[in-house]
Amino acid sequence: MTVIDRDCFATLEFELDWNSEFASHKERYLARKVNIWRDVFPPGMEERVMGLEPGGVASIDYTPGEAVPKYCKNSILNLHQEMFSPERLS
Repeated sequence: MTVIDRDCFATLEFELDWNSEFASHKERYLARKVNIWRDVFPPGMEERVMGLEPGGVASIDYTPGEAVPKYCKNSILNLHQEMFSPERLS
């Protein structure tokens, strides 16, 4: 039987429901070649997906700012193309 473990690659569909002052939102993201050991997950998510079989479902609720940090203007990093060496990008 195939299950998700720390050594496998999996395709995961993430669904995020959230509310703003203007509307309720639902976002979906299909992530391919996810690796539990390599990739970063919000707190508690790794434990929920470990051992899932194909087609399995895991659900977790987060309070605002817990899974994704709150927006902070001081955390914005502006990068310009000239900051990168063309030799390193090829």
